[in-house]
Amino acid sequence: MSVLVVEDKKTLVVASENRQAILDAIPMAKPIPSKPSLSVVPHNLETTLVLRNLGVEAPSPITHYYKWPGRFKPMSHQRDTSAFLTMHKKCIVLNSMGTGKTQASLWAADYLMEIGAIKRVLIISPLSTLNGVWGDAIFASFTKRTYAVLHGTSEKRKKLMKEGADFCIVNHDGFEIIAAEAAGLFDLIIVDEAAALRNPSTDRYKALRRYMDANTNCRLWLMTGTPTPNEPTDAWALAKLVGSPKLDNTYSGFRDRVMMKLGKWKMVPRPNSPETVAEVLVPSIRFDLVDCVDLPEVTYQTRTVALSSEQAKAYKAMQKQLVAEVESGEI
Repeated sequence: MSVLVVEDKKTLVVASENRQAILDAIPMAKPIPSKPSLSVVPHNLETTLVLRNLGVEAPSPITHYYKWPGRFKPMSHQRDTSAFLTMHKKCIVLNSMGTGKTQASLWAADYLMEIGAIKRVLIISPLSTLNGVWGDAIFASFTKRTYAVLHGTSEKRKKLMKEGADFCIVNHDGFEIIAAEAAGLFDLIIVDEAAALRNPSTDRYKALRRYMDANTNCRLWLMTGTPTPNEPTDAWALAKLVGSPKLDNTYSGFRDRVMMKLGKWKMVPRPNSPETVAEVLVPSIRFDLVDCVDLPEVTYQTRTVALSSEQAKAYKAMQKQLVAEVESGEI
């Protein structure tokens, strides 16, 4: 099979020995009478997904028709990541830290908004990245989009969420506060540092699981460069969220696949556990930092981190006691 993209017509010319299956599955597809194996298919998100289900490796439309707005030019691995995201309702991005996952996911989300596939997005991320990473990225590159950071009291979070911003950004534990009233408001949830959901017994995991079970049409993109920070079993909860077809139905079944007993009480990872984890974390995409040859030499991120209670106490004491005598020159 082969595919030719005709960009000015937004169509695909598909060569397939099973042309009739394509014509049956895609009503808008047209045969080329003089070429028994060729058909012309509109190139959009829906037809591309149908073709892929038929075994035709059609490219995501984002790679041919999207303008990639903002001050950054997408790198090749970011284009591939954005294309992958548009092709999967639920999936995992395992790209290493520093490879531009944030920007790639925002481009993909913006494209889906542009074509009317989604309307609103909820981003769940660590508290320190709400404004300094996600908010800044949206502000800098997507001038036509609005965003709201859902932080503060419960009432404030819910009020901001209902005001209709294109992107809402909330911290992991904050999602539990808004989850009940967020039903039906979002078409896509992006979870940054998704390894924070690796424990299926936590309230934060259960809240997202309940939300996805109740909102079956909502897309879910998980993002983490370290899906198993502690043990191979960390992968089970993430794979469960995206509905991996390779996953054991039970946590204990998966645990037995990746862990083995060492003595009566201790369990250690099996030698083949990395391969088993890679097998179940699907659909997924991964680019290692060393493989991204077009990355800039240096990238900068600004993150706001709250002082601990001990630090805040010391800071107030410094303000009160250490006064600079500017006029006299004495410090």
